Amino acid sequence: MGIHSMQKEKETGYQSPFNCNRRGTKGKKPRLTYRMVQKMKEGYKPHTVQCKDMKGNIIDDKEQIRGRWKEHFEETLNENTW
Repeated sequence: MGIHSMQKEKETGYQSPFNCNRRGTKGKKPRLTYRMVQKMKEGYKPHTVQCKDMKGNIIDDKEQIRGRWKEHFEETLNENTW
């Protein structure tokens, strides 16, 4: 692949989020533009899942977390209602 064909591919295939969102600013939708810019500035954030057990210790194993949620809802939903 030559340099010129790569440039053409970039020009035709690549669309910047700013180019895609021009309608948002012209169509009086600045919030959409603001959200897109904020997301781009934030970048990737890995999602971590943690929970505390009954004693206050942090648990991060998926099975232990499921078990803790099960305990929580059993306690919450099975309370005596007066």
